[in-house]
Amino acid sequence: MTELSKSKVPVPALNKAVRILDHVANAGTSSSLSHIAQALALPKRTTHTICNTLLALDLLINQPD
Repeated sequence: MTELSKSKVPVPALNKAVRILDHVANAGTSSSLSHIAQALALPKRTTHTICNTLLALDLLINQPD
């Protein structure tokens, strides 16, 4: 996925959500919230909120440890 500058992204939260989905899809293994946040340079709170939304929409699956 091409990284767009903030000025070209009309919906920044959607951009972050797609980046999270892309990261998880390409990770090859399950990732913790902390790992996702660190890998994408996102705040943990933002990552948590977006991941919870993706879970609620059945776009992400939570795998227990």
